[in-house]
Amino acid sequence: MYGRFNILSLSNEKFGLNTVILLENTKHYKEAKSAYIAALNRWKNDKELLFGLTNIHFLEKDYKSAKKFYEKVNDLKNGPLLNNLAITYLRLKECTKAKNTILQAISLNDNYKTFYEDTLNEINALCR
Repeated sequence: MYGRFNILSLSNEKFGLNTVILLENTKHYKEAKSAYIAALNRWKNDKELLFGLTNIHFLEKDYKSAKKFYEKVNDLKNGPLLNNLAITYLRLKECTKAKNTILQAISLNDNYKTFYEDTLNEINALCR
C-alpha cells in the first residue's frame, strides 16, 4: 500500500532512494513526492533526493516548481538535470535560458549528447 510508505523507517539513505525511485518509475508520483520530502527532512543536503523531487514536479508538468528546484540543485555538470532544466525553461517560454542551458549540457560531451541535441532542435523549432 503506497499511501502508507514511510521513508523514515528506512535505515539506509541509498536503499531509501532506490525505493522512492521505484515509486517514481511506477508513476506513483504523489507517493514518491511525499517520500522525497520525508527523505529530504532526514537527509537535508542530498542532491540526488532533491533532483528526484524536482523530476516529480517536471513529470507532473509543474514547471514553475521544477524550475525553482532545478535551480536550487544547481549542478552544472549534470547533463540530465541541465536537459530537464532547458525543457522547463522552454515550457515557461524562457527561450534564451533554455538555449544557453542545453548548450551547456551539450558541452559536457557525455553519453547523452545526442539526446541533448534533440532538445536543442526542439528549442530552435519553438523559439524563433
